[in-house]
Amino acid sequence: DKYNIKVNCVVPVAGSRMTETVLPADMLQLLDPAHITPIVMYLAHESNEHTGSCFEVGGGWYSQVRFQRSQGISLSPKGAGPTTAENLAANFSAITDFSKATYPTSPASALQEMMAAQDRAVAAKSGNVAASIGAVSGQAATKASVNSAPFPSDAIFKKIQNIIDTDKAKAAGLSATMKARVAFTVTGSAGTKKWILQLLPGVEPAVLQVDPDEKQAERPNVTLIISDENLLKLSTGALSPEYAYMRGWLEIKGQMGVALKVKNLLSELN
Repeated sequence: DKYNIKVNCVVPVAGSRMTETVLPADMLQLLDPAHITPIVMYLAHESNEHTGSCFEVGGGWYSQVRFQRSQGISLSPKGAGPTTAENLAANFSAITDFSKATYPTSPASALQEMMAAQDRAVAAKSGNVAASIGAVSGQAATKASVNSAPFPSDAIFKKIQNIIDTDKAKAAGLSATMKARVAFTVTGSAGTKKWILQLLPGVEPAVLQVDPDEKQAERPNVTLIISDENLLKLSTGALSPEYAYMRGWLEIKGQMGVALKVKNLLSELN
């Protein structure tokens, strides 16, 4: 996403010289390759924001294909060491059970599922059902209604604004380091807030609060989606971004390289 490059796959179902001796004429007419052109043009257009997807297309029919993942089971609780092939075989039906399937959208989701499976294994062993659910404050932030109520994490953005207002040299240093527009979508019990930090060399630094539902004219280089409570923990060092990301408490959309710099940015505020 660094250079706004989108990568998608189109699986065409179309008539060709290879199939013209096999398929009847009316079927070949239905499967005119011209039906493939519109989706290729759209996916290649600059207005398209879809990436990392697979599409099946044919005869005027267009669909998206996605992977499905079983819930799985943790056979190696923390500290237990690797499982055995015999134990895996005994639990293979649980591994291949798709009754509670999910649809992965990024490589990071596999790590999150592993951690959740560990929690379920610990909960099952101890009989503590609550452990398998996880703390509400730790859940990944979800879209909520816009609310102007004060959030404890507002203090983070006020500190950054104070640096911009009172220490031009330090603000310029932050811009030289970040070289990006960073968005924070912060959720709490009172709703959702979205902040954008404009920290780019040669551009006036700014802290902007925007409507979470409004599409920005200039797209952020990265968007961090996190709960109000966990953002505060990140800013104080009580929670590492790596751990929050693995647990699904922090969602990152955009350039991972910029996201990694946010940890240092927050440390500048302490």
